[in-house]
Amino acid sequence: MYEELEGINPPNDEDTLWRYTNFEKFVNLLVTESLFFTRADKFEDPYEGFIPQSIIDAYKHSLTRVAPEEFVEAIMKRNEDSRKYVMCNCWHQNIVESMAMWEKYYMRNSGVAIKTTMQKMKNSLTNTHSIYIGKIEYIYDNTDDNQYMQNFLNSEIPLAKKLTYFPYFQKRKEYEHEQEVRLVVDIDPFVMDALNNQTVDSFLEIGLPDICDIGMLFNIDVDTLIDEVIVSPYAENWITETVRSVVDKYGFNFRVNPSTLLDSPALDEIITDGGL
Repeated sequence: MYEELEGINPPNDEDTLWRYTNFEKFVNLLVTESLFFTRADKFEDPYEGFIPQSIIDAYKHSLTRVAPEEFVEAIMKRNEDSRKYVMCNCWHQNIVESMAMWEKYYMRNSGVAIKTTMQKMKNSLTNTHSIYIGKIEYIYDNTDDNQYMQNFLNSEIPLAKKLTYFPYFQKRKEYEHEQEVRLVVDIDPFVMDALNNQTVDSFLEIGLPDICDIGMLFNIDVDTLIDEVIVSPYAENWITETVRSVVDKYGFNFRVNPSTLLDSPALDEIITDGGL
């Protein structure tokens, strides 16, 4: 289920979200009626989930007001290990389909783009786990004037929860072209219980379980989630028909259409644009 997280900036309900994926993963979504959330330590970006140094430096100045210094240091030392049980599912926010995203994920002959809105996304989450949704903040780590840092420092949520989840809603400025919106699943309840226990000993004694190899599936209502599926602009017509037949086979009602990004302009469009 969707849960708000103070200090994390979600899209507006009407904002359009896209997920670019291959045909096999799309079929798996239909068959399992679930979204796959990847372990944070399995992403390509080596900085994924690490607390920016600027945040650490700024936060240590206020430690005496919020928690014992040794407790915060213990959490920060666990930051790298925690990436194996924080699960993320990534979307692209854009009003229109993106050629850059097709190219980024090599989605040519068998790629599809799932189109939805923030409202549909929230309504589709049927799993009992708490799921946080927010826009990625793209930051320079050598400055203290970014909004992400201000949200981090000013949020009044529990310290342990803040240090556990906030790192997954920021990336380096070099990734800004992704316009990413991220779903982050609540961590293992056993670990969460320990994080809520504000004692250093219990935190240091806990073993971080290796709960999965790559990620986990979380249930969704597929018809609620998907507004439309767009088939890769590089795909032949029969692939679009195949996707339609698979959607029909599993009893879903959303539209499946081919991308028009690489279609030749019609003659009347050329005339209208002053080309003739």
